Amino acid sequence: VRMPVADKNEERDMAATSGWNRKWSKGLGALLVLFQCVMIGFIVGEIVLSRQQMDMVVGQHDKNSETSSYRRHYALIMEQPEEQSREEIFEGCLEEGKETGAYVELMGEGLDGDYSRIELARIAIAAQVDGIILEAEETEEYQNVIREAQQEGIPVVTVVNDCVDSQRKSYVGVGGYSLGREYGRQIIKLATKKNREVLILLDASTDDSTQNIICNGIKETLTNEGNHLQLDLEIKSVDGRSAFNADESIREMLIDMEELPDFIICLNEKNTVSVYQAMVDYNIVGQVYVLGYYTSDTILQAVNKNIISATIAVDYRDMGRRCVDALNEYLDTGYVNGFFLMEGNAVTETNVKEYLEDASKTEE
Repeated sequence: VRMPVADKNEERDMAATSGWNRKWSKGLGALLVLFQCVMIGFIVGEIVLSRQQMDMVVGQHDKNSETSSYRRHYALIMEQPEEQSREEIFEGCLEEGKETGAYVELMGEGLDGDYSRIELARIAIAAQVDGIILEAEETEEYQNVIREAQQEGIPVVTVVNDCVDSQRKSYVGVGGYSLGREYGRQIIKLATKKNREVLILLDASTDDSTQNIICNGIKETLTNEGNHLQLDLEIKSVDGRSAFNADESIREMLIDMEELPDFIICLNEKNTVSVYQAMVDYNIVGQVYVLGYYTSDTILQAVNKNIISATIAVDYRDMGRRCVDALNEYLDTGYVNGFFLMEGNAVTETNVKEYLEDASKTEE
């Protein structure tokens, strides 16, 4: 059967168009890859330039001392580094780094754009830093980026949140089980036969096994030491992507409750401050026992006013120092302890003034 001429022409046009589309797709893909490479190169260039400038600054600052420049460059990568607890980690890293000849750079600071921790870790790898301190998560994505660092000979120490099934060299954080036991003991001290409901607030924005370990510590302590109280535990997740999200999530939660719980347990700084503010705004102070986390000035003042019944104190500055120590030890010897766990201490109305005095001395 003969094909009409018009159909043949149409077939040729379609083939030409299809071929052009394939070439355009390939060309567009190549352009995107090239753009990504240029962007990473630009960012790495910024970091290298920053490092060269820091060499000059350190040399000028310490030219009268024995050490005129740092010998190692570490990258610190954290979620929400503006939080006071994270600032203390950074300060501890800087202090220990200064004493041991290591410059610790807070990755992302001074860069245009909002980069994820994974992206910042890859930028640090490309910049060939000597070590990385990373607030990680228990995900395959973090396992992969830690492996990439290992392949480049860059040791990784995880901080605050661990990534157990990875090639990280050490983890510096809070002992979750002992922290849970401390929460449990504070509940037992405050609880009466009238208290029944305990609400534990988790951070939904992080895949962190430490939260689950804390909850297990609370449950087992209440079972073993407070079984006479017959408390009911409920666990809810809070949108913790930012302080604003945490505020909104907790306020909606409290509004929707038919009856307030007897205890609210907060496992991080954001949730503690959000619960405290909501209690004041909704005039429910004294109706709920709040057990918080961390010792910012706001939280300590709330404990002092008996709005928050107790909070857990952790030395985050020392945590930062231990991160730098762990990297130094591994690079010097090839070995390092796999875990450095910090203890948490309860701050209540009986000892809060000591913490407030220490905080005021630190500010001075």
